[in-house]
Amino acid sequence: MTTSENCTYFDSSSPSAGACALEVCKCSSDICQLRLDFDQFQITGPTSDTNTVGKAVDGVIRHSSTGKSVVLASRCLTDTFQVTNPGGSSPPMICGLNTGEHMYVDASDDCNKLAFTFGSAVAQGSTLATRQWSIKISQYSCNYENLAPQGCTQYYFGSNIDTVRTYNFNGGFHLANQRQEICVRRERGQCRICWTTMEDTDFIVSGKTADKAFVLSTSCCNYGKDGMATKGYDCVEIPGAVKGKTTSKAVSNGDRFSGRSKGLGTAIAKTATAAGTVCSFDIPFHITFYSDNYEFKDEAATPVAADKGFQLTYIQSATGC
Repeated sequence: MTTSENCTYFDSSSPSAGACALEVCKCSSDICQLRLDFDQFQITGPTSDTNTVGKAVDGVIRHSSTGKSVVLASRCLTDTFQVTNPGGSSPPMICGLNTGEHMYVDASDDCNKLAFTFGSAVAQGSTLATRQWSIKISQYSCNYENLAPQGCTQYYFGSNIDTVRTYNFNGGFHLANQRQEICVRRERGQCRICWTTMEDTDFIVSGKTADKAFVLSTSCCNYGKDGMATKGYDCVEIPGAVKGKTTSKAVSNGDRFSGRSKGLGTAIAKTATAAGTVCSFDIPFHITFYSDNYEFKDEAATPVAADKGFQLTYIQSATGC
């Protein structure tokens, strides 16, 4: 199927195993962006399989005894959704439960494709979903005054307060191979944005089961010098992070966060005993979630302790302007 109309809806109709795709072409030559609103989005989520599949160094499985044991948990192995962008960068592949979320992609002169693939057999650790979706596709002119900043996967605007989350957060497990850049428009008169969790369990991103929330610039988004650090590659980057109770004191050890148990922390591992608030004056406002291709076994130990990702509430203010 192909469409070149603005405000198109791509709806499910008794999908079965195989492929289902919609090609979206520009409705005029001056179209620069597409916005996809997932009014309904439910396909089979990622596997939660915790069986060891090999040993990895720098996130790559090696056929040797060297490395750290990894599992397939967080990978979309049954159903997938991918938006293509010929000639440019594409948003990350997703699966699972994403109703109410959205996604931006640059409009390609060669048309974009919204492509579902559905497995005929369920991957171990998955449960076949009732597949259904309704995606609203809006095309934005290059002159539109509210285009998303370049590179943004999502773009929030119109309020000083809102909540953002990783894809499939409500499905219970973050997704593999993500670079989800969440951008927020700076509203009139505001210069600071603060991020926090409403519940302790709203931030579970990598790290061992017993760890508290922490920030570790030396290992977050990094496997360490030997390529085998198990604190995790998965992390959240908050550029220019400062402690929420001050206007200028930087968070110790950097602006990349991971961990679990006590929300978004602002201290070194095992010293953060309560959820923290992290703020930033960096413009444009944005945070980025990174994840790799595998999970370490203790990251996906049980459904309760599994890396579900994050759900963060932001508040913009004029404090410190």
